[in-house]
Amino acid sequence: MPGTLMVPGGPLRVALLRFNKPWFKPLLVCGFILLLTASNRVGNKWCCHFCKKNSSSVPLFRYTKHSNQTYHPERASGEVISCTKLVLQPDKQCLRLLEVKREERAGLGHQVTEILFSLRLGSHLRLTPYIIPFESVKSNHGEDYTSMNDLLGLHALSNKEILKEYANYSLLREVVIKDVLPGDCGIVVKADANSCHQVNCFHSPTMSLLFQHLAPCMRHVADEYGSWSRRNPFPSSDTFNVVWHVRVGDIELHRPGDHFYTNVYAGIREALEQFSQVEHTFFGAWHHLSEEELNEYNSFFLDTFPNAALANATTEETLLHMMHCDLLVGSGSSLPLVAVLFSQKPLYINSESQKPGHHGWGFLPDYFNDGLTADLSGTIQQHPSEVRATFSRKNLASKLKQTSR
Repeated sequence: MPGTLMVPGGPLRVALLRFNKPWFKPLLVCGFILLLTASNRVGNKWCCHFCKKNSSSVPLFRYTKHSNQTYHPERASGEVISCTKLVLQPDKQCLRLLEVKREERAGLGHQVTEILFSLRLGSHLRLTPYIIPFESVKSNHGEDYTSMNDLLGLHALSNKEILKEYANYSLLREVVIKDVLPGDCGIVVKADANSCHQVNCFHSPTMSLLFQHLAPCMRHVADEYGSWSRRNPFPSSDTFNVVWHVRVGDIELHRPGDHFYTNVYAGIREALEQFSQVEHTFFGAWHHLSEEELNEYNSFFLDTFPNAALANATTEETLLHMMHCDLLVGSGSSLPLVAVLFSQKPLYINSESQKPGHHGWGFLPDYFNDGLTADLSGTIQQHPSEVRATFSRKNLASKLKQTSR
């Protein structure tokens, strides 16, 4: 067509030709570098991503692991995790609260699980969870858990300030959880572990894999607001520390001689041989045992494991050792799950529960897919090559023997 400049590459090529000035290319390069720098700066911070759905903001997180051992959320394909409490703040124009009641006299694992129930229920129902921090109430294990608020940063999960900010809290309309509607405003829903549809939350399939799904969010809370990372109980940084949880308080899951401990050890022995110094510490509520029973455990562990010791500690001390150790062997109890929920440091060996009455809390038995798995007999389910690969993914180079580095 007459008068039209025909240039290969189309309009973009024409535009570049028109701006073919000495100053243009340096300006273009500088702009590109600034764009990359800004993207990287944003990418290395914690941020919330929102997607529009039915005219409401739905908080969605996608966590991937980077070389600096932190977790970074990004909108990508793969599993999307809803971490409601971190982003779903009260809406002054439409206040919707979920007030969660915990069993205050239950163990720590039980109560933390109830907190996770509230986060998932709040996500499902678009409610802001109001989570009461641990108070000075002795559990059926003889301890109160007020220290957990600071240790794990749980004060950051508490929405207690809601009551101060909203003076009309007492005027909110109480709604039964099954009657909650998406457009309801000015409501408070009171819930507990029985609030799942059809069944107790501990047995509900809607709560399955709860620990694994919410672990990235809880680890962020503990890292940012908790004190645990500044309180490493292990004196030597060169020692590979293995912590075993032995459940002997309410029930004895694995007694000496039932092959659970020896089978687990057989599955990891080869991988442990690459470390220069390995120590095994066994934590349990040993005060529940008679002197004869305690001696039986002590003799068994000392005879079976090199560099072994029994530790009788508080729940806080036990949890600190679990969160800072290199390898954590579960017992079918929820307490080790709490440690891995809030700390990414240990390599965790998931162990199948055999609690009488409800085999592992129905659908709730959780596992961490970046760990190892043992069945009821203690047999590791991964191939030896998988075990070695799992160990190698942890940043443990400083603890290896010189020949293994």
